[in-house]
Amino acid sequence: MTTASPKTVQATPSAAVAHIAASPRPNIGQVPPGTMGATLQQQINASPYMRGLQRKVNQQTGRALQMEPDDESATATNEDTNELLGVENETSIKKEVTAYRSPVKLGPNTHHVEMREVNGEYKIGVATTWTEINNIHTRVRAAAHPLNAAVTNAMASIRTLDLQLRDVRKRLNDNGRIKKRIKDKYRKGKRSSSRVLLSNTHMTIKDTRNLKKAEHTSVLLNVELDEVYKEWTSSVNTYIKRCYEYHGAILGPILGDLLPTSAMNPPNNLVVPANARRYHEGTQTDPIPIIWYKPLNQYPALNLPQAKNNLGQVAAQNIAYPGNFNVVYYSGPENGNVLTPYNFMVAQNNRVAGKNLGNAFDIRNTRGGNSRVNQQRFNKIITGMGHNMAGQDGDHVKDLGFQGLDQINNFWPLPSAVNQRALSWRKSYRIYFKELDNGTWTLKSAAINGLPNKYFRIKGEENVNVPAESATNNAGNGLGYGNARNINVNGAMVQEA
Repeated sequence: MTTASPKTVQATPSAAVAHIAASPRPNIGQVPPGTMGATLQQQINASPYMRGLQRKVNQQTGRALQMEPDDESATATNEDTNELLGVENETSIKKEVTAYRSPVKLGPNTHHVEMREVNGEYKIGVATTWTEINNIHTRVRAAAHPLNAAVTNAMASIRTLDLQLRDVRKRLNDNGRIKKRIKDKYRKGKRSSSRVLLSNTHMTIKDTRNLKKAEHTSVLLNVELDEVYKEWTSSVNTYIKRCYEYHGAILGPILGDLLPTSAMNPPNNLVVPANARRYHEGTQTDPIPIIWYKPLNQYPALNLPQAKNNLGQVAAQNIAYPGNFNVVYYSGPENGNVLTPYNFMVAQNNRVAGKNLGNAFDIRNTRGGNSRVNQQRFNKIITGMGHNMAGQDGDHVKDLGFQGLDQINNFWPLPSAVNQRALSWRKSYRIYFKELDNGTWTLKSAAINGLPNKYFRIKGEENVNVPAESATNNAGNGLGYGNARNINVNGAMVQEA
């Protein structure tokens, strides 16, 4: 006859009870001191079911020892039986989504890739207001012609991992149902609401073995799920970087971090001195004055040591912004030895940089186009003629978001750090403007991103992400044009200059 080992006696309440019940004269006092923890000993001593349990255990143990282990009805004397029955240790697939939040650096801005539960499904998206990744891709694909292959490949990786996630979750759910089905067999008829129960019914050896196998499978599946989640997050991070690299102007307005997207009242602590400021409506005849983010002195010369003349001979050029010089690009024998002339010059109506109120240049916050095909082509052409693009981007001098077009007369290289600050500038540069509100001219506040279709006038430029005047009473102020009004500033009427 098999007897419980000392380790078994110390391990669980059920094993301890079995050991006591097997004694000729069951008596708690006969249990050797130190063989049970104090908590367990107190639990057994205080149990009102002690005598009944002893009789039941005697009966169950006697039957179990006469059965073959593989018999379906064989009972377990395993020390883990009660833990498997009583204490819930289900590993849920519901993850802490904040644990899967990964920063992605886009130029001077940091966005975040993060996972959220949406209607019971796990989705992955980007930014504070969170745009789901498939929605991002749909909008980018609709605007980009053609979509860069690196972006397409990155999205294919995301979709492959999405299928893996669905598979792991299904297996985890199926395994959870197996565990529940086994446990429910031994929970029927229990009168106690406690989750830790000393059961009258011992689990069969087969059920014990199957339950332990299922618990082990849960651990393995959750490790697998965790790894796929991490890889999924990393793949979205890669997709966003590729998308930003090749279709940045399209991606920027899509990301939710570009809030605020609507006007609001000025902060309560804003003080506007009387007869000293004049704000504007943002109409074509009354544009809002702003500080531009790409200064004139940041545009480098086009250095083209391999440029050619009309005869195909090398004729190196160094062309200062805004250009106005014809160069010839030689495609090489692999592309048919074609000589193509290009005139790199930024047109007057695209020269935003270098302007001020005395040299008015007005722009409208309306997208002129989404295509960057020509920009990418011009990047290759000037690189082929020897211009070093390290740390530089091909810039649409007049932004696409301000009705600029993807044409050679709106193209010039610009340091990446300057070009890519557009996201911060548009979302964080807070300006003031006025509008009629129930018959009263009222001061409002918004970022440029929150003022679609408004007109702006360049009043100066700063080589910073966010101009110093942002959110001060000078942001949006410009004398010399527009109508001076008596405006409502947070309930106080202030006369404009």
